[in-house]
Amino acid sequence: MLDSHVLKQLEQLDAVDFIDRRGRIHYAHWFVGYALDQYVQGKGPKQIFIEAGFPVEIMGYKRVERAMSRWRKAAGIDATRHLH
Repeated sequence: MLDSHVLKQLEQLDAVDFIDRRGRIHYAHWFVGYALDQYVQGKGPKQIFIEAGFPVEIMGYKRVERAMSRWRKAAGIDATRHLH
């Protein structure tokens, strides 16, 4: 669980829709689409999140990887950055 200072920092980002009571980050729909587009173009998840203003070092790289993995799976994009 992220501390309240980090949660407040994240809530200020345009890419974050909201953070629920359990501390789960709900990303803005536009950011999910943007992140997937950037991924398909060859950018790595960490770079995408950092460029969007996320404090990846504080959030943890694993959280970033899990989010991208969920989004890729939902969009039918495999880990080699090619459409199925």
